[in-house]
Amino acid sequence: MTTKTHTSIWACPVCQMPLLPPQEQTGQSPATNGWHCESNHSFDRAKEGYTNLLLAHQKNSSDPGDTKTMVTSRRAFLSAGHYQPLAEKLTAILSQHLNAGACVLDSGCGEGYYLQQLLEQRGDLQLFGIDISRDATKLASRQLKEGSFAVASSFNLPVLPASVDAVLRVFAPGDNEEVIRVLRPEGILVVVSPGPRHLFSLKGLLYKEAQEHTPPDQPKGFDLLDEQQVSYPLEIQDNSAVKQLLSMTPFYWKGDRAAKTKLDEAESLSTEVDFLIRVYVPNKQAPKQVPKQAPQQTPTNHNVWGQAKIKQ
Repeated sequence: MTTKTHTSIWACPVCQMPLLPPQEQTGQSPATNGWHCESNHSFDRAKEGYTNLLLAHQKNSSDPGDTKTMVTSRRAFLSAGHYQPLAEKLTAILSQHLNAGACVLDSGCGEGYYLQQLLEQRGDLQLFGIDISRDATKLASRQLKEGSFAVASSFNLPVLPASVDAVLRVFAPGDNEEVIRVLRPEGILVVVSPGPRHLFSLKGLLYKEAQEHTPPDQPKGFDLLDEQQVSYPLEIQDNSAVKQLLSMTPFYWKGDRAAKTKLDEAESLSTEVDFLIRVYVPNKQAPKQVPKQAPQQTPTNHNVWGQAKIKQ
């Protein structure tokens, strides 16, 4: 986490008390490099600026989440602008709902791409991100010095109650009761999920029968405020980007092995991009929740991918 953000939303993952930021030495008070609470729980800040707030019992492996190779591949693919229309629409939607100084939490922020795109248009916002992957959080903190980042579980957010104006989820799982707990009274939840035809042609190369994706159900405790779709053809003209896209999907682990080998050698690929952006507000009957323990294992991700043409 960095100290450039004016407001802190972070809570101690042990006792849920507010975390106090690192401080420079002043007078008789020594400098501190970590975040700490009044119960004397402390968490060191890494040299990149983030802090690890993921407790040992919240992990299902020694180093959970995306690997460094997966993170760097995704960063290269996104930086090439392949999903830029999504980033622009997402920024526009968030801007409609957020006033100056609003706090945005990207739950499952990855390497911070969408927060970075938001910052370019809305430098007046306070940006926070959590991800269970240390490698992803490290890169996000390096890329976005204006933000504040922590390694944490989206199923047990180390965030103070009623401290966030918007929670963002882009292809990321999370706990809806936790979102209700951390949102301010007029806060929103923005969820990006694959549309029915997302990467449908690519999926057709890897499976005998490609089926359209079924959008996720409405989160319990929320009402739908707005829904927008972002769809366009995707043309990739170099082998490295084809590999990067493949590594971002479940196809990296599933599908026909021979087809994956062929894709690894492909110099171009044509497929569809289809996203759904949904804006939710907590319904009036949804009570604010108290912090709870995270589940012992990460839920299985939805099969979010979608048939493709390639040239060799």
